[in-house]
Amino acid sequence: MILDTVTYLRAVCAKALGKREPPLEVQNELLTYILQDQDLRDYVREWGKDRREAGIDDKPPQLKHNDHYERVAKMAIKCTNRRKKDSRQH
Repeated sequence: MILDTVTYLRAVCAKALGKREPPLEVQNELLTYILQDQDLRDYVREWGKDRREAGIDDKPPQLKHNDHYERVAKMAIKCTNRRKKDSRQH
């Protein structure tokens, strides 16, 4: 579940932010966000299972631009902007 979630959140970040591996703090926030939400958790679990069954573990993840994607992308942008703001204040 954790590996599927990290793969998913990185794929969302690649699309939404243009960064395949955003800062670790952003990844941790997104991981927590997904794992705390039952709907997102269930979706990512199925998404990962479908990828493994299709035998595409090593290919770039394909994402459906659905509500789940939009929610995670919105949070990724929010976390990134907050991090930028915090770094300017220090």
